[in-house]
Amino acid sequence: MSLDAVRTLLRGSLNGESHPGKQLIDHLEGVAALSATLNFMHGALDESDSKPLEAAALTHDIAKERPPWQQYLHGESKQGPEHSLTSSFFTFDLLRDVMIAELVRNHHGSIRNVEETTGYWAGDDFPFHSIHTSIREVLPEWTPCSSSKELEEAAEEMLFGFDVDESAWFRHRTLFSLLVAADRMNALGASRIDIPRMPRFAPPSFSSQSPLDSWRSEVRSSCLAKASTAGEPGVYTLTLPTGAGKTTIGLETAYRWSEQHGYRSILYVLPFISIVEQNADVARRLFGNDLVQEDHSMVFSRRKKGLEQKKEQEEEQATPLERMQALFRYWRLPVVTTTMVHFWEALYSERANATMNFHRFGKAVVILDEPQAIRADHWTGLGNTLRMISEKWQTAFILMTATQPRIFSGDAMELAPEEHRKTRVNRHRYKILRERIPLASFPDILREHIPLKSSSGLVVANTRREAREMHAMLKDMQANKEIPEAPVLFLSTWLAPMHRRLTLRNLRRLEGKWTSSGGKPDSKYSRIGDEKSERGGLPRFLVSTQVVEAGVDLDFEWVVRDFGPFDSIIQVAGRCNRHARQETPGTVLVVKFVNTRERSFASMVYNSIHLDAMENISAENSEFDEEHIASSMDRYYALVAEGMKGSGLWQKITKGQWAELPPLYEEVFVDSITLVIEFTPKVRRFVYRLVNGEWTLENLEEKKRLMKRIHQYAIEIPRKMLLACRERLASEFFIENQPLEQIGNTDMWLLSKEALTLLYDPITGFIPPATEERDINGAFI
Repeated sequence: MSLDAVRTLLRGSLNGESHPGKQLIDHLEGVAALSATLNFMHGALDESDSKPLEAAALTHDIAKERPPWQQYLHGESKQGPEHSLTSSFFTFDLLRDVMIAELVRNHHGSIRNVEETTGYWAGDDFPFHSIHTSIREVLPEWTPCSSSKELEEAAEEMLFGFDVDESAWFRHRTLFSLLVAADRMNALGASRIDIPRMPRFAPPSFSSQSPLDSWRSEVRSSCLAKASTAGEPGVYTLTLPTGAGKTTIGLETAYRWSEQHGYRSILYVLPFISIVEQNADVARRLFGNDLVQEDHSMVFSRRKKGLEQKKEQEEEQATPLERMQALFRYWRLPVVTTTMVHFWEALYSERANATMNFHRFGKAVVILDEPQAIRADHWTGLGNTLRMISEKWQTAFILMTATQPRIFSGDAMELAPEEHRKTRVNRHRYKILRERIPLASFPDILREHIPLKSSSGLVVANTRREAREMHAMLKDMQANKEIPEAPVLFLSTWLAPMHRRLTLRNLRRLEGKWTSSGGKPDSKYSRIGDEKSERGGLPRFLVSTQVVEAGVDLDFEWVVRDFGPFDSIIQVAGRCNRHARQETPGTVLVVKFVNTRERSFASMVYNSIHLDAMENISAENSEFDEEHIASSMDRYYALVAEGMKGSGLWQKITKGQWAELPPLYEEVFVDSITLVIEFTPKVRRFVYRLVNGEWTLENLEEKKRLMKRIHQYAIEIPRKMLLACRERLASEFFIENQPLEQIGNTDMWLLSKEALTLLYDPITGFIPPATEERDINGAFI
């Protein structure tokens, strides 16, 4: 049966609905049309695969025609009956292609391993004789295209003759991505896809009044000149020191290539939400607000006071594609800034809803900022994947960092001229203390190695426990007049997101980087250090975990970093004398701190291969200037590569283990709960609305908005701390609400406003109960 005949048959035979108020035939034809448009936009499939995609789209929900599904749809039963498997029988009968039938069978689930697929369809117990019976029960008018024998032979051919390799994975994932995306779009009401044009670009200006401004301008001109001779699909690197302006250079390069070579999208991938927010602001300044999509789990949180009600009204009037973006984080705009985790899921996750951005890599410039954040054992597999995508989809990748990892084996083109891969001035000098230092000696280390009268400093710890203790010791030193009077701020994941954002904003204000909303630093410190404002802003100190490492644009006169991988140390060093305002190089001190049991905090966090490589580097040279980083970094990555085994990512792809691809980060299971903190009464209202609401597809956006709002006031803590928290609160008397109550049947707990000061500090975040503070095994990583 031809696809035209299938369309004619379905138009005359289907009378049911796919979703409330939507005719099933309209949904099937709508998904077929949308998937074809997406395929055309991104150049995703070979022409030979267009027919299988259309067939899958036209058959993927046929079984919803059955009366039980229609009864469920109209509220006459509580649970929707199975429809994907029976719908896949139509696909299989039409094409005799097991892998296309798998797309339909799993379009609400996940990609399966090839072995599981063949075991299902070619198993001895598979009832081939019942396929036609099931089809007739749904659609008696359907004329079988294949006999039961032909279907059995097709399944056996899959069992014995299917070529499992990277091309099979790529084809299957592409088809799945297009089908799932089109299905979700049409279910939300989309009947067509607008193709936004690439926005105009406003060239950046370097106006920070830094001594490095002329150098940055020259670096930009040189890199763009070199990039103008490139831009064909392929893999490129952009290796520049921190503070050179990589963000704007990368985005401008991507824009120029889009104009020159016809790329449809710019996808900008960053390691952490905080720098996605920061760089999304940069992208909006360069491209304008309307065509830049900021994609991360907290994206709805960035609202100004007084505009919340207006925003909710706008969301109620959102277009289907805007709803698609909100519900499924679909990349619908031409410029997208997203997280490394979401990028990884789009590439490799087996979940249907995670695959729908996969086709968006087609005809795109993809910028990977700070790619060294990706596990080193993934580098080879990721490199192979990106090269395949580039070859098949006309995609350009730019790997952009100061510490370029060995993801590709030498044949990626470097866009930064050699003379610009280090600064013209030596902004800081490294000193690595090789002996193991007790954490209690932190003040002594500062007194011996750091110019304490400097007006700004950064301390980066490996664990939250270590950071909290360092913060307390630094405050004591300030009380003793050993460091200038100034805010001593704190950053960790035990600060609620709203307070992390406020801390970063205050740091930038103290540094002299005023936000568009205006405002001044805390008046308590407004008169302190005025004579230093031209070369570094107002006095400030920050103690942080690694959340401050990559991409956060901050500047300090000195940095102390607990021992760790070399690339992490270099990233932190990029916050030392970042704009070369000091007359002499800043100090970057690396110290191997240990706890009371002589265990290093670094060993609680990092892979021993990275730490051993860093030990070798520091043994070769424990003191060096910024200009020597490149040669030391090459040596470091060579040592890491020697000791690192691959994660098996590429091998799993080529062997058909598509549901087992390893995650981006090493999974360390911590049984945790979400602690929601009632900073304001609206937090409790959000929680009650979440628990008491009846949630369906129709109002799922509201649920997601509630969750994102709630998580602005939430942190994750180990479940084992819950009992200690309750014991701590039990000794107090509370008038209004329970101090700590479970939110429904979830793993979320609400800490009342009346009790929050006992377990939370707005500067340092969560306060672990005293019994947990003494538990040395709780590293608070």
